[in-house]
Amino acid sequence: MSTQKEKKSWADNIVDKSSNNGDETPQLRKLSDGSYETSMGDLSEPLLRTKFNEQSELPQDGQNSLLQNNIKEGSGKKQEHSDEDKDNQISGGLKEKIVSFIVIRAEETDMNGDSSLSTPDNAMSVQKDLTIRRKKVLRRTPTTFWEDALKFKDGSIPQSIIVAIVIGVACGTFGFIYYKTLEWGLDFFWRTLPEKIVVDKWSEWAYIFWIPLVGMMCSLAVFYTIKYIGEPGDMPITVKYIHEKGYLDMKYAFPMCIASLLFMFAGGSLGPEAPLGGICASIAGWISRKVFKQTDRNIIRKHTLMGMAGALAGFFGSPIGGSFFALEIQSRLGVEYFEHTIEAIFCGQITMAVFRGLAGLDVAPLWKITDTPVSPGGSIYVLIGALLGLFGAFIAYFFKVFHKHVMLLFVKLNLLKPENRLKRAVVGATGFIIIGMFIPYTLFWGENELQTILTNGPPQELPYAFPAKGLIDFKMDSALNCFLVGFLKLVSISFCLAADFRGGFIFPFFLAGGAFGQFIHFLFPLLPVPYACLCIAAGINVAITRTAVATPIILTFLANEPNTISATSSASIVALLATSYMVRKDMLLELKN
Repeated sequence: MSTQKEKKSWADNIVDKSSNNGDETPQLRKLSDGSYETSMGDLSEPLLRTKFNEQSELPQDGQNSLLQNNIKEGSGKKQEHSDEDKDNQISGGLKEKIVSFIVIRAEETDMNGDSSLSTPDNAMSVQKDLTIRRKKVLRRTPTTFWEDALKFKDGSIPQSIIVAIVIGVACGTFGFIYYKTLEWGLDFFWRTLPEKIVVDKWSEWAYIFWIPLVGMMCSLAVFYTIKYIGEPGDMPITVKYIHEKGYLDMKYAFPMCIASLLFMFAGGSLGPEAPLGGICASIAGWISRKVFKQTDRNIIRKHTLMGMAGALAGFFGSPIGGSFFALEIQSRLGVEYFEHTIEAIFCGQITMAVFRGLAGLDVAPLWKITDTPVSPGGSIYVLIGALLGLFGAFIAYFFKVFHKHVMLLFVKLNLLKPENRLKRAVVGATGFIIIGMFIPYTLFWGENELQTILTNGPPQELPYAFPAKGLIDFKMDSALNCFLVGFLKLVSISFCLAADFRGGFIFPFFLAGGAFGQFIHFLFPLLPVPYACLCIAAGINVAITRTAVATPIILTFLANEPNTISATSSASIVALLATSYMVRKDMLLELKN
């Protein structure tokens, strides 16, 4: 009798039953092409497509007649049963025999559809023989590397390797162009022009007005870029679209590139890490969809994350740290899309090699805190790191509360309305400019300035600030002054975000953490500076970005302090857990309202 009740095959009924089954027996699910798959292997060989397609009735011919006999034996009678009774028996105790039999057919069937299976005479021998055969299925993969390579199978390892190389070369080349443009702009606005038109031509007391002149001019240029070129994306938009669509549309890439560069030329407290991540995510998504013609959202998302990971790996110079950052930023706790970790790191390696090779940059630490890295410390530093991380988490919470009040001020002044966007940019720029005129340590995003912060160097060592001594020749020579640098850097970041300027805040938070670390060192001189600065920087950054794995890897690499990794990791984990219920959207997504 046919089991096509409600136009379902016998295999469909197994699918229905096994989907709700909680035991450990193999489960069967239906694929889009009409074939079936168990938890132990793919049943997509040609023979099985023929035998077990959507229209199949309960098998009665040839070797498959064993299934019919087993069902009758299981009932204890040879009388005719209803379709429902047969379905229940199939999904009951004999389901394992049936599915195991199918698994053997998948194992024994070669690529041409021929089968060498000789069917045992009774159900007991089937069950006994399958226990050993099932282990073989679990050890096998449906195809080999070369088969997937020849077919260029979607989502396979060979495809991922080729796509990672293409994305890595593309993103590494773009990163080089972006970096060189940024380097040229900073040198032109803050070194070349002052030397040509300011030094020895203006009165020395008037030098300070160079900061508001360049800062306001470039900030207004950001506003007109957004108005006439288009809305640039940012990190919240990037994360949102990766979750929902698997990629970020290319329409955000060019406006993001121009807006972020102009704002960094202004000396604002946001950096290139977030724009680079978003732009390279867009490039990678476009390559996946347009060049490799991918349509599956999960595969496109994997390629998009490759591009984002590559950008951060190249920028930080740390393939593992940068790649993990791209994956962790997608979630509030842990590594989301962890199944793409290896491909992301591989693409990060390629992107970093291309970017740093073209730019002539060594893959090396960026800062030097002490003449020699700190020696390995005892386990007490794990506890010290946890306490410093907790202090960093408290600073991050303060920043959240402070930024919320800044946003409320902007709301009260009606600056969040679209028609008042120019006023919003002016107010935000005024905030970071005034702070920078008094304390030049707070200008720019901090990647290059951190060397001076971490060593308590004089303002003349700042690489781009002009005039370096500012209005009051401020120096980091006391605990109070170090605290003021950290505090006012956070205020500067808040005004930049509130004004809707585009850029990343990873390095700005690192700089604030370094300043607060120097403050702690002044209070507790026996605490080594690397521990104080790196642990607090990690705590602040992790509390905001939720990147507890990537942050200590990046910090200890850039500072050339590998022996602080345990303390920095402790600080990161404690800060993450302490702020688990702190809503990040208060600081980021609220800007879109």
